Amino acid sequence: LRLAHHYWKTTGDTSVFDGEWTSAMRNIVKTLREQQMKEGPGYYTFLRTTDRQLDTRCHVGRGNPVKPVGLIVSAFRPSDDATTFGFLVPSNFMAVTSLRKAAEILTAVNGERELAAECT
Repeated sequence: LRLAHHYWKTTGDTSVFDGEWTSAMRNIVKTLREQQMKEGPGYYTFLRTTDRQLDTRCHVGRGNPVKPVGLIVSAFRPSDDATTFGFLVPSNFMAVTSLRKAAEILTAVNGERELAAECT
């Protein structure tokens, strides 16, 4: 999202922000909402046999339970180690700033005010 925003601001090219872009944005928002885990643990699981605890997720691939507070739950850290505690605050900040940039594109280029509002 950040790369797309930078590309748009640098080039002024809007040709890449077509229906496929809008569909992708809807899927991104849907996935992030699911990973807030307000409606339960969601569909995502990751489980593999390993002798390193941080190479897989506990609780049969669902990870530790979280209290749904609106933050997006991350299964892995940027280092690719599984998280013990799912709320990576820096990753949530990056998601917020990226969604705001996407909202700017959706409003200015696509006229998708409702989806932009959801991103914001």
